[in-house]
Amino acid sequence: MPVNFGFSSDNAKGLMLKLGIPKPVIEAAESLGWKLALTDKEISLSKGSVTHAVPVSLAALQAANSGKLSPKDQAALEGEVSALLAKACMAVGIDYAVGTQPTTIDELPPLAVGANGGVTFTKPKPKPVWKYDPTISVIENIKVLRAIAGLSLKEAKDTVEAEKFAYDATLSAGLHAAKAKGIQVMEAETVISPVGLWPLFDLNKLKTAVTAKLRDANKMYQPVKGTSGGSRYFVVGGNPDLRIAARLQDGTLSIRIEGPAWKKHQSSLQGVGFDVHLDAKDYASVHLSVGDNMVLANKTLGAVLLGLGVQLETPLPNLKFIKEG
Repeated sequence: MPVNFGFSSDNAKGLMLKLGIPKPVIEAAESLGWKLALTDKEISLSKGSVTHAVPVSLAALQAANSGKLSPKDQAALEGEVSALLAKACMAVGIDYAVGTQPTTIDELPPLAVGANGGVTFTKPKPKPVWKYDPTISVIENIKVLRAIAGLSLKEAKDTVEAEKFAYDATLSAGLHAAKAKGIQVMEAETVISPVGLWPLFDLNKLKTAVTAKLRDANKMYQPVKGTSGGSRYFVVGGNPDLRIAARLQDGTLSIRIEGPAWKKHQSSLQGVGFDVHLDAKDYASVHLSVGDNMVLANKTLGAVLLGLGVQLETPLPNLKFIKEG
């Protein structure tokens, strides 16, 4: 039986889930007292006299339900709704951008628009599994997507560009969330090479290669030494001044920085939580709890790198390459 617009938060929740908004984020907003609503003109969050809304037309709802909403339009609507939830969550210090897994297709309450303008729920068709990979070029992402989904070149290009935009926006939201929590973040934006000027270390040798000193490393994902003898880190960023390495072990993401001139970035490192060691050890480090959530770990690492305020010669890393290293 159709449900009238605006009378139930389930309608708004159904739309959010179909757009790929993680369920824990929606539940977090509701637990904070935000009321979700969907009309034929907007999706909104309201709390007392405060209302945040995103325009959404009936035509867009119908297109989303029939699978005819273009990837670019879907990404744009998803981005606007994500920003809406982020604003609500960050108002009380909850980090929207980090720490949530996307809802799977089987969990989505599918949204359909009835003839009388009401909303009902029907079973959606599963979509091919593909996720934007920031560690490879846009062109390579397009090739992978076409192979998986059988899309035309234009369709794949539009989809990849939309997903890249959403990925970059998520990292940016992570920085805003850090600022909302009182963590100092350098205003100068880190510039990360889209392709990387450093060669890639042989990924087949990550477990067996002899570790080098981090300050002497010159390849992406190169195994390097930590503080203790058996500690094994992997390069995730660098430039002529500094080298950045990471280790993911027992639910903890450890990030270590050394290099010829890392000390001139000392204030920005301390601003994003690093402990600096100015004695003979000569390095900076930070340890962050991420559990077994690879999405959380990757987003956390990305937010830290972007928060440094320095120009790197390496692309954004992907911790999946070093997790088992």
